[in-house]
Amino acid sequence: MKTSSLRDVGHRVWDIIVLGAGPAGSTAARILASSGRSVLLLDKKRFPRTKVCGCCLNGSAIRLLRESGMADVLGTAGVQSLTELRLHVGAYSGNLPLSNTLVMSREALDTSMVDRAIDAGACFVPEVTVRSTHLEKESRCVEVQSNEDRPTLRGQLVLAATGLNSAFLESEPGLRVAVNSHSRIGVGAACSVSSLPYESRTVYMAMSKHGYVGIVRLEDGRLNVAAAFDPVYIGKAGGVGNAVANVLSQARLPVIPRSDLLHWRGTSFLSQKRASVAAPRLLVLGDAAGYVEPFTGEGIAWAIASGFLAARMTTEAESQPHGVLEKLWMEVHLKHIQKKQRACAVIAALIRSETLSRALLSLLSSTPWLARPLLEYFNSSSIANGIMTAGKRSK
Repeated sequence: MKTSSLRDVGHRVWDIIVLGAGPAGSTAARILASSGRSVLLLDKKRFPRTKVCGCCLNGSAIRLLRESGMADVLGTAGVQSLTELRLHVGAYSGNLPLSNTLVMSREALDTSMVDRAIDAGACFVPEVTVRSTHLEKESRCVEVQSNEDRPTLRGQLVLAATGLNSAFLESEPGLRVAVNSHSRIGVGAACSVSSLPYESRTVYMAMSKHGYVGIVRLEDGRLNVAAAFDPVYIGKAGGVGNAVANVLSQARLPVIPRSDLLHWRGTSFLSQKRASVAAPRLLVLGDAAGYVEPFTGEGIAWAIASGFLAARMTTEAESQPHGVLEKLWMEVHLKHIQKKQRACAVIAALIRSETLSRALLSLLSSTPWLARPLLEYFNSSSIANGIMTAGKRSK
């Protein structure tokens, strides 16, 4: 991976500055750099980085990676297809078939996507913290910090794809985020436990009234454990490891030995909504634009779709004034991202009830064809149509 330093990139005005090199930011950087823009991609971490959430790629994510010129990412060694989703609610269980779904560690996925953005001409600088951003004449300034350096970078347009924890956006007028009062927090860990009978190519999902735990085996044999819990329950259980063990035990699934000693990583509240996803010369995308609890692969698909749409829209609307560009992004994001997030939120709210979860599980297990329209809806990637049509309405 070819990286640059802040000293190399601070003496020019970039066409695009992308903040955050996750799936949303890397997708946007790849497409925009391929179109001939000068693109600066920044991230606060050094790659490859450890991140345990979002290791499942559904059909929508896979198709969008291909349309973004990153099909070779899917050829990473060891990447496997997922064929089954095993749902557990207490003592009740049921299986649903999965198709066109892959499992891939975030270390491999994110690193490969950044490499593709660099191959397209983007300049990548890791280990950079964004402190603030503000307008200055015909550009947007981004104040950053790396070690002892605190330069101000300038871009004609800034794309903020900095995830759930994007505190610097809170000072931007109109971009404050609101957290759902019933929001859970996400936690996850990866562990090397080959003795547990969790099969490859299978997603295990244990659900309870306090939250859920998902387990899948990665391409290198490790178990990826991702969960979402009510914050109060984690305290009552005596920690994240105990909360995970309790839910797995209730679902009659194998408990991970000494789960309380695993290196658990957490997120902020999962269900968030930002007041707006745009400000002058600033577009917010990916998780930073708003998020709800996902199921299997939706979160990554939303992120890639967000980066894809923002880059395509920016490229196609190049001749439009920036005021039109921001209005257009709000409309496009609402239509293609927030709409699916709302559908996911409704389902998440319904299955918080164990009684409803068991009834739904029983129904889907006996008539699995009923689940196909729902899975096809979340797997759909027909999102890029009508971008410029929406723009004409926004003028």
